Amino acid sequence: MLGGNINWDTEIQVEINDPNSPLYSKCSDFKELNLPKNLIKGLDAMGYFKPSYIQETTLPMLTSNPPRNLIAQSQSGTGKTAAFCLGILTRVTDASYPQAICVSPTRELTDQTYNVIKMMAKYLTVQSVLALPSVSRRDFFLLLLPELRLKHNTLVPRDHKVREQVIIGTAGTIQMWISKKFFDPSKIIILVFDEADQMLIGSSRIDSMKIKSKCTRLQQVLLFSATFGEEVCEFASDVVGKSANRVLLKPKEITVKKIRQYRMDCGSSNGRFQALKILYECLTLGSVIIFVNTTEAAQSLARRMSEEGHAVSVIYGKLEGLERKRVMQQFRTGQTRVLISTNLLARGIDVEHVNVVINYDIPWDYELRKPDPENYVHRIGRCGRFGRRGLAINFVYDQKSKEDLEEICRCTNSQMIDVPMDDEEIERHMQL
Repeated sequence: MLGGNINWDTEIQVEINDPNSPLYSKCSDFKELNLPKNLIKGLDAMGYFKPSYIQETTLPMLTSNPPRNLIAQSQSGTGKTAAFCLGILTRVTDASYPQAICVSPTRELTDQTYNVIKMMAKYLTVQSVLALPSVSRRDFFLLLLPELRLKHNTLVPRDHKVREQVIIGTAGTIQMWISKKFFDPSKIIILVFDEADQMLIGSSRIDSMKIKSKCTRLQQVLLFSATFGEEVCEFASDVVGKSANRVLLKPKEITVKKIRQYRMDCGSSNGRFQALKILYECLTLGSVIIFVNTTEAAQSLARRMSEEGHAVSVIYGKLEGLERKRVMQQFRTGQTRVLISTNLLARGIDVEHVNVVINYDIPWDYELRKPDPENYVHRIGRCGRFGRRGLAINFVYDQKSKEDLEEICRCTNSQMIDVPMDDEEIERHMQL
């Protein structure tokens, strides 16, 4: 595992519940944590040998006894998922009932976490199960993987009892499983909210708090995210208690330094498509994620790029679950090199070979009617994973888009490099 690029001494604020606690100590090797040998074996098989800084910082807290709650923030692509998965696997036993729940905001992130924990637990007797939204009739006939046939709630018998030790899913589905008594929530000892700031707002907050209230014997609650707004952070403190440990980034450090951020003035709305064409003519691009703000914009841009001869995939929330899974598989395996997405993929998704993110639309919070700096941080975090270099290219074309990006820069302390729509300037500035 490659470390992120967080400077231990200057960028992380660590608040330990007990100032005299010996728990806060750096660990340079997973073996220093006294993890089970078969868990170390699983990490070795994954190529994880040395903790990243967020893992190095949080793992002694995650594995300590007695367990303590934790709020943990780290930049995108620095190893948060592996950290809390290790925390889960050190807590659960091989008893045949659910003992841990990990709640995620999207199907794609849930799938990804499931795969990580499954690989880590390869040499353990611990099993995990996916709790995802209902499949459609079309998806039912597309389901080919035996493990998926029993993981979707529409296919689970009414009297079914979940025997796997770890449940990973979306909040609504987990809440439904509880209401249908598929498992006993009072036996859950560890509860994780991934992308916690997203899970603690809007309708997700209601389901998340219902889940927590049903888990009456919790030993540990973990909140992980790359961003925590002030209001969310206050509510998060209520969720985990004032005595929880905290690992937070200083506000100026929430974006990854190895991601170079560019602003390109496209002159007009249609000029953005011309800018895309110029980028493809000038640069040797690997895998690219292009973010837009709406489903309609995603569909329209995908059509235009396909007409130009580009192999393009497009993903948004209204797609059927298995269609979304197929799109992600095509992109991960390199069958398509361009993925157009709404904010659905802004959070947590790790595709190793993505080196460029393009904000075709500047992120906008439609509920609060203002620019969305938090989603900006998550979007550009899809490149530059685990210390690799990445480019984030932001298209502006009118006064509003320029002001929106300026506001995001102010909130995230981002430094933009202005690049004109000129072949030579693009080639000079935008080299990975």
